[in-house]
Amino acid sequence: MGAVALLENLHCDDPRETVLEGNKDEVAITGPTGQVWPPSGAVAMGAGQDAQLNTQVPINGASIVLNLIEIDPPGLPTDALGTVRIKASEAGTGSKTVELLTEDSAYTLRYRVGNIQF
Repeated sequence: MGAVALLENLHCDDPRETVLEGNKDEVAITGPTGQVWPPSGAVAMGAGQDAQLNTQVPINGASIVLNLIEIDPPGLPTDALGTVRIKASEAGTGSKTVELLTEDSAYTLRYRVGNIQF
């Protein structure tokens, strides 16, 4: 039996980008095998905005680490906006909410974990 994380919602409380930079982050979520949301590119998010993710991520082993990143234009480094470790043992415990905080940004991720049976 394996587990899968369903990423439900991402809420931007405070973007990293400043007013001079447009007040929106170009965000994506990555995992051990690469980008998991969106399937390619990035999604622009500003303060108060929500993104419905509806993305399933397999948990191979006891847990998976996912990273929220801001994708900057070519030539600039990607910015880390937070990390979450989702455990397979959370299966069946309902929706969880985790804050992804840096000194420059604040996001909230909602997810739940389920078991896969064959």
